[in-house]
Amino acid sequence: MFDSESEQEDEYVPAVLQRPKVANHVVHESFTVDTRDHEDHTFCGVMFDVRCRAAGTDGGAPLEFLDVNGISVRGLLGPLTVWSTAESYKGKEHMQDAWELVYEREHEPSRSEYEKLEFTKAVRLAPGQTCGLYVHSKLPGDNALVYDNKRSAMTYEDEVFQVFPGLAHLSNRPFGRRGMWGFPWRDNREFVGRIHYGVGYTLWNPEVHQQFPVEFRNAVKECLLCARRPESPLHSMQDDVIFYIVNMCKYDWFSVGPRSRSVSTHEGLHRNTRTIGMRPPPPPYIRNQPGRGTGWTASSRSPDSLGYSPAARPKAFPSRPHLAQSSPSDDEAADVLSD
Repeated sequence: MFDSESEQEDEYVPAVLQRPKVANHVVHESFTVDTRDHEDHTFCGVMFDVRCRAAGTDGGAPLEFLDVNGISVRGLLGPLTVWSTAESYKGKEHMQDAWELVYEREHEPSRSEYEKLEFTKAVRLAPGQTCGLYVHSKLPGDNALVYDNKRSAMTYEDEVFQVFPGLAHLSNRPFGRRGMWGFPWRDNREFVGRIHYGVGYTLWNPEVHQQFPVEFRNAVKECLLCARRPESPLHSMQDDVIFYIVNMCKYDWFSVGPRSRSVSTHEGLHRNTRTIGMRPPPPPYIRNQPGRGTGWTASSRSPDSLGYSPAARPKAFPSRPHLAQSSPSDDEAADVLSD
């Protein structure tokens, strides 16, 4: 028997109408704030804040979350623990109950090479969110962990992540109130080592258009304007097809020049390493990509070859009027993005 309700439920929806909002892969980054050119300092621990930058007025990249999944440190090490707390470490120096233990293990000395401490649970930050990190060693003495004196208001900053100066701890007891020379905390200190984090980037869609860099927004506008010119290869594509193509592009795809990294005035060496980070493959109707910032070339494939015949085109694909007498304007592109 024919079941009309079942057929409606199983109705095919084209991929271009199901654009994802968040990348289905996590890009992993790591950076180094290395002070080997300075006089090394060592204490029992260091406590500091980190922050996930937000897009828009904060100047950060468009993202949904940032996972801090490990750090690397050097020194005599010993029995190490790493703790995290929401918002900030400030006012929680002796409040162990306000912290969550994310790493605990004993390590052999590593004076010059960084030893990675991979968290048992990633510390997830939303855009604009801050948390405190505390690295500590129970090793007797004060040679366990290398740190440095504060040299700027920001220890490190890139497009998505910020590290702030904090406190050094002189007690080999976590959150201890007594140090080897009285009061256990020393302010204006900086973390030395490497922080590993993964980022879930936001994918472009009209509703988040303003969160993307100006170069990206301009590229979207140009694509829409070209699509309104009958002589353009993009004219054969409906807006949703163009949206689907742009949705597959990373936020810095159209940026000119190298990626912006640390803007800190720290005098130490900032060595940045991308450990994993592959862009998703381009859609099948992109023939080639000369390079970031130079755009891409559309193939000669028509909407019909993508499964959209004029007779069976979804209602979401209205027929685009030909603009033979006038050139498309910025307002037209803005109207499309605001729909």
